[in-house]
Amino acid sequence: MGHRRILTGEQIAQLFDPPTDRRGIIRHYTLSAADLAMIRRGRGDHHRLG
Repeated sequence: MGHRRILTGEQIAQLFDPPTDRRGIIRHYTLSAADLAMIRRGRGDHHRLG
């Protein structure tokens, strides 16, 4: 059976070579309003540890 590649070379580079410029870091690592809303909906006592 042959080896199948799931990701392209460009996709692999994006995963393992994260942005280092300020704009790229902000774009990739800042949560949007929609992200924060989804997080808030999932919060609750049933998700707390201890």
